[in-house]
Amino acid sequence: MVTPEEIAIWEPRIERALELKPFSQEYDDLMDEIKEGFKGRTTMLGKYLVRSKPYSTTTYKVPKEIKAAYAVTIEGHRLTIETL
Repeated sequence: MVTPEEIAIWEPRIERALELKPFSQEYDDLMDEIKEGFKGRTTMLGKYLVRSKPYSTTTYKVPKEIKAAYAVTIEGHRLTIETL
């Protein structure tokens, strides 16, 4: 069970998170579009300075049979929130 103090702390946070959720996909879509539109460029755009710089990362393409030998199971927690 949760205490009244926990309800007072967490209920408003959950409500706000659920209000913001629909906007996260719109944000991601817009940022992907903006990143693609300014790839490799730096420019002034009205009141914004937009910079896109290339960067490198290192990836390791390890064969499945080798990778499997190093596989470990870790515990995580998946959170679901349902409106009652």
